[in-house]
Amino acid sequence: MKYINHTIRHFERFWLLHHRASQSACSRQIRPLPWTSATKLIVCILLLAGILIARRLEYLIGIYAVLLTCAYTLRVPLKELIRRNLVLVLIFVVPLSLPAIFVAIAGGTPLDSWGIISVHGLQSFLIISTRALCAISLVQLLIATMGVPEILRGLLQLRVPASVVSLFSTMWSYLHVVGREAHSMALSLRARTISPTGIRRAHAILGVQGSVLLQHCLHAAEATHRAMLARGFNGSYGVLPKRQPVGVGDVVAIAGAIMLGFLGYL
Repeated sequence: MKYINHTIRHFERFWLLHHRASQSACSRQIRPLPWTSATKLIVCILLLAGILIARRLEYLIGIYAVLLTCAYTLRVPLKELIRRNLVLVLIFVVPLSLPAIFVAIAGGTPLDSWGIISVHGLQSFLIISTRALCAISLVQLLIATMGVPEILRGLLQLRVPASVVSLFSTMWSYLHVVGREAHSMALSLRARTISPTGIRRAHAILGVQGSVLLQHCLHAAEATHRAMLARGFNGSYGVLPKRQPVGVGDVVAIAGAIMLGFLGYL
């Protein structure tokens, strides 16, 4: 039972953390950037390209400091932002990039006298982890300052096909549906106090719960789509590209993003 409770607690903390962060963002009134929706997306894409091609750790640390400064200036809750970024990096990035620090894998000059840790491998590990941290922070800062409807509007302003934008909107809507279904199933699992005999039994129960969750989500998606068709849904979600005049600030922002991205290439 302790394995299932451990997994459930971590899931509930992450889901409730997202809920608390959303409420905190609404109460603090995050300041919007004085740019058009398309300009915000272009700046984000340029900075993301600079982060992905960056080869210096100093540049990535400077970009992360700039992102945290922007988040503080725009009144984005820094504690939730940093905590969520670190959790994602520690879970998905560090386990995959950590073996690169060993001499047997990365080669190069050993850092210690035993010849275990490689200098080149350690530098690569730090660059990959910091790059992932900057990219995740940039995307989350974009979502926190714009919101999903404005991001979809910006995609339409960038001449992205309306069908693709509708697909993104559907994926985002059902992401929350899956989260709520999984949270309710976790609560019901704890209420039934299932006691597995070992970790293999715990994994089997989690696998069954995952398949049941997928089946519930598919049924909910089919029922929702039938209800939408009955109400006259024609494939468009009503996200219209609002006309926004391009000003001097938009040109300066795009030029600054190009310069920062080019510095990552140097």
